Amino acid sequence: MKNHKIQLTIVIFLMFLSLNSYSQQSIVIDGKGTGRIFDGITGVNAGGGVGRLLMSYPEQQRSEILDYLFKPNFGASMQGYKAEIGGDGNSTEGSEPSHMHTADDQNYTRGYQWWMMKEAKKRNPNIRLMALAWDFPAWIKDVCSQSAADYLVNYIKGAKKVNNLDIEYIGLWNETKTCKEFPIILRKALNANGLQNVKIIADDIPWDWSIAATMKANKELYDAVDIVCTHYPRYESTQTAKEIGKPIWSTEDGPWTDGWAMSGQFSGPWAKILNQNYIFGKMTSTHAWNIITSYYDVLDLPHAGLMRAKAPWSGFYEVMSPIWSIAHTTQFAQPGWQYIDKACGLLKNGGSFVTLKNGKDYSTIIETHDAVEKQTLNFTVVNGLSTGKVYVWRTDSVSYFEKIAEIVPVKGSYTLTVNNNSIYSITTTTGQHKGITTIPKERPFPVPYRDNFEKYEIGNTGVHYFLEQNGAYEIVAAGYGREGKALRQVVSQIPIAWGSGASSHLLGTASIIGDEKWNNYSVSSDILLEEPGYARVMGRVSRVTIDGQINGYQLYLYDNGNWKMKYATTKASLDSGKIEVGLKKWNNLKMIFNGNVITCLIDNKKVSEVTDTRFVAGMAGIGNNYNKGLYDNFEINLVKGSELYSSDMGNKGYYFEKIPDSPVMHICLPLENAVKLSWDAVMGVNGYRIKYGTEEGKLTSIADIGNLTSYTVWTLKTGQKYYFQVVAYNNKGESKSSRVESGVVK
Repeated sequence: MKNHKIQLTIVIFLMFLSLNSYSQQSIVIDGKGTGRIFDGITGVNAGGGVGRLLMSYPEQQRSEILDYLFKPNFGASMQGYKAEIGGDGNSTEGSEPSHMHTADDQNYTRGYQWWMMKEAKKRNPNIRLMALAWDFPAWIKDVCSQSAADYLVNYIKGAKKVNNLDIEYIGLWNETKTCKEFPIILRKALNANGLQNVKIIADDIPWDWSIAATMKANKELYDAVDIVCTHYPRYESTQTAKEIGKPIWSTEDGPWTDGWAMSGQFSGPWAKILNQNYIFGKMTSTHAWNIITSYYDVLDLPHAGLMRAKAPWSGFYEVMSPIWSIAHTTQFAQPGWQYIDKACGLLKNGGSFVTLKNGKDYSTIIETHDAVEKQTLNFTVVNGLSTGKVYVWRTDSVSYFEKIAEIVPVKGSYTLTVNNNSIYSITTTTGQHKGITTIPKERPFPVPYRDNFEKYEIGNTGVHYFLEQNGAYEIVAAGYGREGKALRQVVSQIPIAWGSGASSHLLGTASIIGDEKWNNYSVSSDILLEEPGYARVMGRVSRVTIDGQINGYQLYLYDNGNWKMKYATTKASLDSGKIEVGLKKWNNLKMIFNGNVITCLIDNKKVSEVTDTRFVAGMAGIGNNYNKGLYDNFEINLVKGSELYSSDMGNKGYYFEKIPDSPVMHICLPLENAVKLSWDAVMGVNGYRIKYGTEEGKLTSIADIGNLTSYTVWTLKTGQKYYFQVVAYNNKGESKSSRVESGVVK
């Protein structure tokens, strides 16, 4: 009996040890250790007005939001700011106005970027400013040209002369190949204008380090380019890039979602990106796209920013987890700090760590997103680094950015047990801080809403709550027999589109406003066509994509008197007709949405009444083709006897009465190691699933992509033929599959 008790005691003791022992890993932090120099974390304020709505926020909330982004030791504490050089074309979430609409036009106050760069500099004078073009105005004609180089040089000179902003880095053309000579042309243009200190970044192509090999074989190109880069590298670079003798950066990265520890289409969670881009790729800077979701949810990639600010009429905003994930690096290491390579690596049971030093100070950033259990780390500090107290900060799914411990090393050694799916920063420095603000409650967009544009100054390009999808709008004197001011669309030629924007011109120069859940309302505006083309008002807009599709009802009036009512930009008309009209004359367009009935009026005369059930809710808008024209007295009004928000709609503003219709796929484009897909939006969906495989009857790979209507499937095998289908789904079930499309991967 005694022996049985002893055996039982041993078993219980061993069970206790197994429950309380974790994997052990030793990390030596050597003050003499070497590594590359950290170049900071940059926020990318680009991709078409991602911060556009921020301009319309009340001053107090706007200032708080900017603090979370740029103020050191408050929030994300961004160390670099990359601005889009507006090109009058759609660059994902909309368009930004060019500083040169034409060859003889220069204006360095248009758009919101100048203001936001100055606000960033005000909060952090050391922040590094960078710029990159997505689209170019049509007059440039050829991006591989002297005129394109001069266009970029003028931007840098105007930034300094008008706004006292020093652009330190300039890119070539976002995600679009130009000729290999262009960096050389640009370098010569910069030098000729006294801008020798401005560094050229090349070449911003996704998952492509080939610029390094090209530079290696071409000394003139090598001398012209200062930073070698790619987008969405998935932590890897090439040996050639690592050995090129230049800094290598990931100049666009991120999971495109702001949920805690979430991975995306091309990237893992933020802390993993920042650590492993250096561990595997030796990238010394990562640029976060995008810096803020200050755009409407009906656009591509909603909630892709570090925080949300998309309700300026109420002052409401949300500080999301990526702010704090990035703060674990930016509040603990500054540009100029040095990585210690032998104190960077992977954790045995999932996760990674990097260590950086500055003088006697050091910081170690740990992420455990891939771990499934706790791990114990044993640190030893040697060779001149501080062996004094260290401070431990943690973020996990429950609590963001909290200081949890102060540890006094014993003879330079200490131990920390880390939880799974968490981020830790260990540092000898102080001053870190979690900013806290009081955020107003969210309120709906105010309806009735009217804007006669009289409150804005002439030349203003930031009219409240509108988000331009193409072209450029600014306040002008109304003219044409009318006193006061009006809103003018000023771009009359289709810009040179970046790589993903080839079809975006189909949107026309649309600009949207309001709430995607609006059901019953009217939208109207006075319009005037200054040159041949059309003007329109829009309602129940539920989706706008860079592929050129606006899903929503649109009333077009052309200069020849023809009018059309359409339910999507690329679809046939629901109704049409003709009235007496002409150029340079004021008219009024109005649409009324009441249940399933859409009524259209021109100059207060009913021209159409259509019953249609495709779109039951959505935003309002205006827009020309690429023709100049004016808008005035824009109004959104309630419909008497009807509710603005229908009580029997789903939480997205759509009826979920049946299984969705099958999507219609219209793009299946093979790329290098990938295939790009795009399809028409379907009403009443929660999301879409892509099914694919190498045999037409066995599409066993499935990607659930939410409510996106375009998606690139990566990491496919070169030369292999793949087959694809898309299905839509909601709470009622899954639609029938789209027609099978196929493509051979390049």
